Amino acid sequence: MPLEITRYSILAFLAVLVLAAAAGGASALVVGWARSIVRAAPAVAGAGLALTSLAALNLAVPRTCSIEPEVRNRPVISALVGDACERTALGQVQLVLLLGVSTSLAVRTATTRPPRRALGAVADR
Repeated sequence: MPLEITRYSILAFLAVLVLAAAAGGASALVVGWARSIVRAAPAVAGAGLALTSLAALNLAVPRTCSIEPEVRNRPVISALVGDACERTALGQVQLVLLLGVSTSLAVRTATTRPPRRALGAVADR
């Protein structure tokens, strides 16, 4: 039986390559972000990274959906393929992103010093 190469098989192969490259780039970006915030404020960053990673790991836990109880899928898969549980899955993905942004904001706030005038210095007039 000869191997038949169609346009769809080539597109599927290219999609796999692009997704693998995107996943590698995204993981390098996340590791760089985590290292930079841990250097800036270790305690705040550690707590934020722990919460963010727990929420991210929760995306891989298979569960049923209240809309279609017979469908059992992981939220990250539901968000990508758009099944009946897509809205719930997108909400969980947004929670992970919100925790990441909140962690960055908390680290930035913890490492920023207030201006001198806020400490009681009188402004020149």
